Amino acid sequence: MKMILFAEEWLYQELYQAYSVTIDGKRSSFFSRDESYLLHSQKKDHINFALDTVGGIKNVTHILLQRSLYGNEEILSILQRIRLLRPSIYTVLIMDQYNEKDPLDALFISEIVKESLAFFCFQAANLGELFERNFNISYADRIIEKYKKKDRLRMLRS
Repeated sequence: MKMILFAEEWLYQELYQAYSVTIDGKRSSFFSRDESYLLHSQKKDHINFALDTVGGIKNVTHILLQRSLYGNEEILSILQRIRLLRPSIYTVLIMDQYNEKDPLDALFISEIVKESLAFFCFQAANLGELFERNFNISYADRIIEKYKKKDRLRMLRS
């Protein structure tokens, strides 16, 4: 298993704290940079290296993306490329900037769910639930069937 986390330092620290334990006075975390299965990058441009199937990072099983690092259109493009180039990778979108009442956020999630592009994590502490369920989670209730084209264009630009 190899995970790549594309996130700012504060989110990394939040994940580190949420999934850490202290055993015999020594602190250990599932999200420790010292582990060989976790690569953490704060630079959003490194996603291209993660997706490169020839010279990129090998044996990647999970990619975790922080939503606020990318625009909506950029995220959709990245997720489509992951599905095309590396379909066996589990992709998790960490929704650090999510407004439950915003119709554009609902439409953004609907677009991703329709194409089965990613899984969602709305709070860092809930990421473990995805792993516990082995990524068997349905988001069918988040699909929006009818919407205006201008709303989709506004969502892509935001």
